Amino acid sequence: MPCELTLFGNGAEALRALSAPEATAFVPDAILLDLNTPRSDGFQVLIHLTQSPRLSHVPIAILTSSRASGEVGG
Repeated sequence: MPCELTLFGNGAEALRALSAPEATAFVPDAILLDLNTPRSDGFQVLIHLTQSPRLSHVPIAILTSSRASGEVGG
């Protein structure tokens, strides 16, 4: 089964692409989100994605390079 990967350089870029009116046809099958995204707060990106009616059903896998105890699950 072929797959396509769309990579964004930062969270702001991803939100623009996923929220743009012309992107209504673009709904990813899954999202891999780095909480330490450049030029944005990964938690704000996560909130936006989960509150979007068009994207709220999309599974999101979260990763981070942070060692802050509040950001590390286990």
